[in-house]
Amino acid sequence: MRIDRWLFFARIFKTRSKAVRAIEKGLIYLNGNQIKKQSQLIKIGDGVIVKRSNMIFQIRVAKFGMKRESYDLAKHMYEDTIEEILYSTNNSKDRDVLETDSSLRPDKKGRRALIKLKKASNFFKK
Repeated sequence: MRIDRWLFFARIFKTRSKAVRAIEKGLIYLNGNQIKKQSQLIKIGDGVIVKRSNMIFQIRVAKFGMKRESYDLAKHMYEDTIEEILYSTNNSKDRDVLETDSSLRPDKKGRRALIKLKKASNFFKK
């Protein structure tokens, strides 16, 4: 199944076009590697890291769906492998740490979040 469709069906993104935009921006990683195309195929057991403006989370593909289901059914399509790495905050400094265009150095909290992300991405490499 294509990664953009699965992200939409699993309710990770509200629309498929938002999933495609996140892939184009380089915010989605599959098994530790950045996804270049929205047509990337995934299989059950693959690890996915999703970066958002206020959080980074890591999930594992558990099953596929044929359509976008309710949240109760969609949450069974993936397994959380670790807790959210960076919790949502109102502090704009933390958002800058996660943006790729930011030229500011991360603060202590941001450095810790980046270390956790690197450890999480090494977890998926085989």
